[in-house]
Amino acid sequence: MYAQALSCASCNDQVGGNGTASSWTAVELTAKGLFDNEFSTAPVFFSGNTVTSPGVGVAGPDNSDARFKQINYVPGVGTELLRVRFCRPGGFYGANVLLSHLYREYGKVERGSWRALDAQLQEVAFGNFEAVQNLGNGAPGQLNIEIRTNVPFYYLEFSAVPYGNQRNQYQDASDYFLRALTPICLSSLICGQSAGGDQKAQSWQDVSLAARALGSNTFAPAAVNFDVSLSWGGPLSGGLGVKSAAEAQTNTAYAEEINYYRELNDTEVLRVDFGPQSITNGINAADVLLSKFYNFENQNKVEVGHWRALDANFQEVGAGAFQATAQWNKNDPGHYNLQIFTTTPFRYLELSAGPYGQAQARRLQDDSDYLLRRITALCRPVAVCEEVLGGSAQDWSKVVVATKPFTAYISRLPPPKLFVPNGTVQQAAAASAYPALSKKVARAAVFTKLTILPLKINQKRYASTLALLSARPR
Repeated sequence: MYAQALSCASCNDQVGGNGTASSWTAVELTAKGLFDNEFSTAPVFFSGNTVTSPGVGVAGPDNSDARFKQINYVPGVGTELLRVRFCRPGGFYGANVLLSHLYREYGKVERGSWRALDAQLQEVAFGNFEAVQNLGNGAPGQLNIEIRTNVPFYYLEFSAVPYGNQRNQYQDASDYFLRALTPICLSSLICGQSAGGDQKAQSWQDVSLAARALGSNTFAPAAVNFDVSLSWGGPLSGGLGVKSAAEAQTNTAYAEEINYYRELNDTEVLRVDFGPQSITNGINAADVLLSKFYNFENQNKVEVGHWRALDANFQEVGAGAFQATAQWNKNDPGHYNLQIFTTTPFRYLELSAGPYGQAQARRLQDDSDYLLRRITALCRPVAVCEEVLGGSAQDWSKVVVATKPFTAYISRLPPPKLFVPNGTVQQAAAASAYPALSKKVARAAVFTKLTILPLKINQKRYASTLALLSARPR
């Protein structure tokens, strides 16, 4: 009997497919019986290779009937557990699983659960499932389930639970076999592909997520917060935040977001990994939708955030700041569309918060905080020296154009950013970007053309700096 792995399953390699031990040698199988204290190979049961071979289960107590050869739940006792261990370095981010002998019949529906565990046997994801095929007519009781996680796992555990829709008390309960599984590696976003749309983990399965909590110097998947409140902001306000131990004592709604803490002069950071092929794919831009991000959230307090784009070696290739525009209202989702554009492809995007804009000097109970709701990876052409943008064709596709109404005070405008290839120069003098125009003239001006001009700073030339060439009144 094989239970120890003789080889390591790789990406998209199916293991199993029948009930013979030889089809499962690319993973390690262990089990925990009803009265066992720990996992071992001894209880693992292989059903054999027949036409209707159900797969792998857990051997029950001595002299027990056939149903105890499955992954079985016993009322009043508990469940058997079947554990699959993967030995591939880096783990997996998903699995396509085929179960069998999982049935529905009058008065009872068989159900089960799965858990994904990291290398330290800490849970990173879980899910439930129930039968869809009716018992009888030779039905194999098969069910396909898809497991996806935002962080790598090295173990999968399968268990059974009490019947669903049970109308009478049965001595029997849910039981089933594991027939086959195919592990899935981390995929990379391609140009135009989106992830997210809400706070549900399955909506983010195409990217990898990690966060740096307050008081920590490292990024951890466990610090990503999917459990956000929709009691204010409405159903369209859900997104991802950061969990920090320092926030647990505050018990406030904003503590679940990407939050800046004034008393610690520190911010939480959420990191999105677009995947190992993102550089090759040429991802150098992103459309990002934030939520619960408000302008004048309370009196004159304006929420502020920051972004950083990093290459595969965690070197910065772009950075910027942004400021909320949505007026706070408990029914407003506080959406903000952030456009990110760099001259060099990136793999990682980090989002953080900053102190309130125009905040009072004394300590505030709240500060800037927001959620990441959706992100779309983009591949954009990059403007080069002396290339005309706009003009008669009004083609602005090679730049990101951001605007701010002149009805706001000029002093509130953030300092402009220079987009440079190596990211060493990030800020220019504010006076160079906001000419001394009267508010009346400024409101009536329309920029018609920009030309990419070389800029010399510290004896170095940066070809991607934007310079204003012309403007005309409306």
